[in-house]
Amino acid sequence: MTKTILEVNNLSVDFNGQNGLVNVVKDISFKVEAGECLGIIGESGCGKTITSLAIMQLIPPSGRIASGEIIFEDLKLRELGQKRMESLRGSKLAMIFQNPMSSLNPCFTIGKQLVDVAKRHSSGVSKQKAHNIVISRLRAVGFSDPESRFYSYPFELSGGLCQRAMIAMALLSTPRLLIADEPTTALDVSIQAQILDLIKELQDKLNFSLIFVSHDLAAVQHMASNILVMYAGNMVEYASAETFFKEPKHPYSKGLLNSCLSLNIDRNKPISGINGEPPDLFNKPKGCPFEPRCTMAQALCCAEKPALVMLEDGRMIACHLFGSKGVD
Repeated sequence: MTKTILEVNNLSVDFNGQNGLVNVVKDISFKVEAGECLGIIGESGCGKTITSLAIMQLIPPSGRIASGEIIFEDLKLRELGQKRMESLRGSKLAMIFQNPMSSLNPCFTIGKQLVDVAKRHSSGVSKQKAHNIVISRLRAVGFSDPESRFYSYPFELSGGLCQRAMIAMALLSTPRLLIADEPTTALDVSIQAQILDLIKELQDKLNFSLIFVSHDLAAVQHMASNILVMYAGNMVEYASAETFFKEPKHPYSKGLLNSCLSLNIDRNKPISGINGEPPDLFNKPKGCPFEPRCTMAQALCCAEKPALVMLEDGRMIACHLFGSKGVD
């Protein structure tokens, strides 16, 4: 039986804005099994990164987890003290952030930064042993000359090498769960493919679970076994990657795939974007958040927010086109 590594139940996150409290993530629920890759997709601002930061308990001071439960290997993360949570980050829970150039300290060498992390999460390890661990990890993520690059500063490395250094840092203690938040956004196309292949190879080798956050649907299709689609802070569809990319059900999901050339099944069909813009989070629609942009909207969509339902193929979807009886 597959073990559940992470379980998120009814997670909601609020932020303080100029006009008061704003809800940016609403009642998100999902599970990540051992060895699984969950892809979280959606337009910029849909709540993907905030969901990831909530799991890591790294919500900025202006925000707070309003409700919900985050269970990592039987530990309820919201109930842990700061010191206990800090001991988990970097050891069993790790995250690769969007921009490697801003995630690394420009004042210290790559080697020093990784050694500090290795020593922090390996009790009693000597400086020399930490040095050897770092060299080994740098070599594992594709540094051709790790002994030399160990003494390089971030500004002396390319964006691709900096991202590899961030991956090495995240995997120093072989975490049980790795969150990769837009790990290829700042890289050119050829380097993106290398980084994706590297992460996938390391996941297979080290057997960690992965949450892959991206708006690049081709990258998600390459990486993920299950897909979670978010819109305006809400979960709108959840399905296996095979089922989702073969036949998305939610109108928003269809719009996402139709706007991506590389994923169009019919190459003769023109690319079509999604009309309109995401809603103002301070003034969300009363009903379905996607209703103002949906070409299939009905009167009910304006008046009532759809509940999450489970379809016969096992996927979950929040859309009045598929009924209104919610799932537990």
